[in-house]
Amino acid sequence: LVGSEMCIRDSMRILYFINGLSYKGGMARIVVDKANYLSDVLGHEVTICTYNGKVESAFKLSNNLIIRTIKSGGDATIMKKLGCIAKDIRKVGKVIQEVNPDIVINAQTQVLTWIIPFVKRRVPKVMEIHFSKVGMDYNLHDKSKIFRTLYFGIAQFIYARYDRFVVLTEEDKHYWNVKNCVVIGNFTPLVSPVLSELDNKKIICVARYHEQKRLDLLVEVWRRIHSKYKGWQIDVYGMGPDKAWLQDRIDAVGVADSFKLNDAVDNVMEKYLESSIFCLTSEHEGFGLVLAEAAMMGVPICAFDIVGVKWLLSDKKTALLCPFGDVDAFAQNLSMLIESRSLRVKLRTAAKKRMEDFRVEVIMEKWNSLFEGCVNRLQI
Repeated sequence: LVGSEMCIRDSMRILYFINGLSYKGGMARIVVDKANYLSDVLGHEVTICTYNGKVESAFKLSNNLIIRTIKSGGDATIMKKLGCIAKDIRKVGKVIQEVNPDIVINAQTQVLTWIIPFVKRRVPKVMEIHFSKVGMDYNLHDKSKIFRTLYFGIAQFIYARYDRFVVLTEEDKHYWNVKNCVVIGNFTPLVSPVLSELDNKKIICVARYHEQKRLDLLVEVWRRIHSKYKGWQIDVYGMGPDKAWLQDRIDAVGVADSFKLNDAVDNVMEKYLESSIFCLTSEHEGFGLVLAEAAMMGVPICAFDIVGVKWLLSDKKTALLCPFGDVDAFAQNLSMLIESRSLRVKLRTAAKKRMEDFRVEVIMEKWNSLFEGCVNRLQI
């Protein structure tokens, strides 16, 4: 009924800018999912413009979507990229002129983020970020304090130039001092008529093999307790630059027989349904989309209490969390979940209920209302 009511509204021409769609990452996945829904369910005309020169997508695109691209400066240095700004301004302007959108959305596109608010100003612009501010600061940890202060000062100035600046969680909103900031969480299109039976001795983690995910901490947790739980195993599914390094760690601590690093898979839903516990050891997240996936599949969650996870909490009954880096506490929580099926059922029931607020219909109604408000210059 909700979808039917929304379909009768006037359609809009919507233009997304994103770095690329060819990599199996959370940002590309959620942008594709939103674009597909906006096009197929809500009847909007949606164009996605990539900045990496590629039109290929790692995720299934609706036949109704229009995909185009503009070529970035590649792996050029920051100074060389700055020298290409004039060209990028012309490219962005040309795309906007040809598409003639009612609204433009920037999915945190490199370089273009700084340009888009100032091109074709009559067209309303929305900036959406897929990281938390804490995570963005973490990615600049090798820079000086002066650099980071200057960077975020400029970032906030630019973000304030958009009609709306969308973050993923209420927690993250408090870190940004911009008046146009609104919160819209993510959703997952993964749905299943059945839930995990929670009987298999399998623990799942879906994550990039990257230092941000701190899978080395999960290896250390398992090193401490694996001998107590014969037959249990951890399966990680993902891709990234640290896979070989992590495998060396696994081999070094002697858990290679029960801790497996797998490539990313297309049938990840099946992997969730085969598992009884989900683990997340990230140091920071924007939203933690994999948490939504695990909750929807009925897999109870064990994680560190970080930015990008708190949205899931409901009176601390939806997941077992502990302070980041506290390996002993994480190991204790994981042990409790392994030993108690009733606890697994209790957590998964509460988490599934919490996910009612993040159903696709609920989240996309928020996006649709935001777009309509921007197009009509309404305060929402």
